[in-house]
Amino acid sequence: MLTPLEASKQLEQYLPAEALSRLSDTNLMALALMAIDADASHPWRAYMAVLPRQFSTTLHWPEHALAALQSSATASFTAKKKDAIRRQYEQAVRPLCQLHERFCSADFAYDRFKWALSVLWSRSFSVQIGGESMGALVPFADMFNTAPPASIKLQHRMTPSALELIATAPIAAGEQIFVPYGRDAMSNGQLLMEYGFVLPDAPVKSMMLPAPPSAQPDALAAAKRQLLSALGLARSAASITDGLSCQPLTGLARYVVALSAPNYAG
Repeated sequence: MLTPLEASKQLEQYLPAEALSRLSDTNLMALALMAIDADASHPWRAYMAVLPRQFSTTLHWPEHALAALQSSATASFTAKKKDAIRRQYEQAVRPLCQLHERFCSADFAYDRFKWALSVLWSRSFSVQIGGESMGALVPFADMFNTAPPASIKLQHRMTPSALELIATAPIAAGEQIFVPYGRDAMSNGQLLMEYGFVLPDAPVKSMMLPAPPSAQPDALAAAKRQLLSALGLARSAASITDGLSCQPLTGLARYVVALSAPNYAG
């Protein structure tokens, strides 16, 4: 299992502890995955051989294909994600070449970094280790397909020594087993961006809304961020479910009000 802790162990032969401590968990795991993939004798070689080399997520779409999404939130978030990957590579990965010649090779080029991140984002599990929540790449446990909730009969649970896959309903011999992707149900826009496919009957219809910082000073900003966090809404990208209890425009209005600076004049 590749966790940030294991990734540090994989990289400590090349980088000092101080340099490792400056890398985010995701970048640590991406770099370790790149190093493992370039090592023909690594014990994970069989697993690396079955990982996809190409992805159908919007992150890897050509510009003319992205243009077909027009001004959708999926296109907007994809563009931001591309910019973030390039920025992370230039700021966090490229400078490692100055610390060790290993990172000057083509094994750690930008396209390889983008590939490693795509593997992690589409195949990692969220696990608890030593009471700490972190992402983990678990060889072969990531081979299951997903389906609408009614067809899912398997859940995963982390124990101190293993990742357990638990049947939640009877499974017939020869029946394909599906698992949920993500901790919460996802819209087709999210599935397309994160995993590269859509479901005919997506379980969630939602709007992905950007949350730019207010241009005006806001004395209640901290309280608003705390409230959004408590509601499970990220500050940079929130999804408001179009359910029975909240119509789209009402949800949008509530979200905008929560993010806007107060206006006491009226």
